[in-house]
Amino acid sequence: MVTQPATAGALPTLRAATDPAVLGGQYYGPDGLGEARGCPKRRPVMSFPARARHT
Repeated sequence: MVTQPATAGALPTLRAATDPAVLGGQYYGPDGLGEARGCPKRRPVMSFPARARHT
């Protein structure tokens, strides 16, 4: 399995909490394959299908 150390895993959270350009509701995660490792990058926010929200 391809993963990253805990210190690198904390970077997206740190960026989201401290970068003045980040807006509420944005999601930051690793930019690598499968979002399993890499540098923090703004990622798309996926919404649940309407049916899933009402169950």
